[in-house]
Amino acid sequence: MLPGGLPGAGGCATGGRRGNGAPCRAPPSSPAARAARDGGPTASTSGSASDASSARLTPPSSQRRAGRGTAGSRPAGQAARRPPRPAPASTAAAPAAAAAPAAVRVDVAKLLTNQISIAPTLEQLHRLAVDNQGRLGAIHAASLLMRAAQLSAPPLPDAQPAPTSQAPAAAARQHQLVDALVRMAERHVGDFDGARTSCALYALAKLNQRDAALLGALTARAAAERGSSTPLQLRTCLWALAKLDWRPGKEWVCDHLAACQAHMGAGAMTSLDLSLLMSGLAMLGARPSDQVREPALH
Repeated sequence: MLPGGLPGAGGCATGGRRGNGAPCRAPPSSPAARAARDGGPTASTSGSASDASSARLTPPSSQRRAGRGTAGSRPAGQAARRPPRPAPASTAAAPAAAAAPAAVRVDVAKLLTNQISIAPTLEQLHRLAVDNQGRLGAIHAASLLMRAAQLSAPPLPDAQPAPTSQAPAAAARQHQLVDALVRMAERHVGDFDGARTSCALYALAKLNQRDAALLGALTARAAAERGSSTPLQLRTCLWALAKLDWRPGKEWVCDHLAACQAHMGAGAMTSLDLSLLMSGLAMLGARPSDQVREPALH
């Protein structure tokens, strides 16, 4: 043994050197050797080695988070991260805030009138009237009679005639349909104005329908609406009654002529109005006064 208890050239203490100057290694069984082998801290460097070990054992993600730091520690010139945008509102809530669309109104009465005016046959006209009985009004009743008169008019000379064997059956069916339409229109005569009354009388004259009850009701309506009737409506009523050979009575004719004279004095009656008025009076066998004849002759 050397002085001081140090081993000789063949041995060395921990951290010492061999006799030949080379550093010696700790025995494998010593704690320092095990620490060096395992990469752990030695007793003499426990504080600094512990910090280094904890830094090595920290997960990389934690190190990255730690490296970013807080907003206060953000390096100068680095832009701040914007907060995430809020999610868009649900589309289901959009209709509640939107204004309700304007209601679309359909004039059913006008549509029905248009359908009556374009009915191609008496069969379809009758079917239209039957299917819409609850919607029929005064204007529809007069329109039914007018359209029936148009569809019942004699065919044009160049039209294809119906077979002779079918003529009696077709005529009977036409009469049946017209009679049914007249019965439907009769229910609304009480609501006729001057225009509807004159149209209905004109249609009956064209159809040659001399229904006593209906003509009596229409004559009464013509007298009630006489004050607000136009010259066209006045002369049409008189002409239609004369065409049907319906005698409304002397008083009715005189009152009707008085209403016509009021329009004559205002110069509202045309030459056609005066011509048909005089024709109607002649067919009724009535002799107009000089006050009526003079405007017609001039």
